[in-house]
Amino acid sequence: MEKVIVLSDVGLGGKDNALALKMMRGLLKILGQKQDWQPKAIFFLGEAVRLLAGEHDLLGLLSVLEGRGIELLACRAAAEELQLVGQLKIGKLSSTGTLVDLISNYEIISL
Repeated sequence: MEKVIVLSDVGLGGKDNALALKMMRGLLKILGQKQDWQPKAIFFLGEAVRLLAGEHDLLGLLSVLEGRGIELLACRAAAEELQLVGQLKIGKLSSTGTLVDLISNYEIISL
C-alpha cells in the first residue's frame, strides 16, 4: 500500500529547535535520495506549512521531492491562520477533505 507522510511541525520531535530542524532536514534529504521507495504525498499541517513558505531554508530539499513526483500539500486552514496564503514557494494548498481522502486510501505515517 502506498504511504502518505503527515508533518505537523517544522522539526521532528514536536519542538521548534535546532535538533528538531536538523532531524527534519535529514529526513527530507534521505527521502530525496532514496531510490527504492517514496511516499505518494507529504501533507503539511499546522506549523509545518511554514516549510513550504520557505522558512527554515529547506526549499532545495523540498524541490527535489516535488521533482520526483511527491505531492507537497499544505493545509489551507493552517496557511490561512499563519497568514501564508499566497506565500507558498512550493507545493499547493489543500483541504481537510483531501486529508480525509488520503487517510481513507493510503497508509499514513504521522511525524
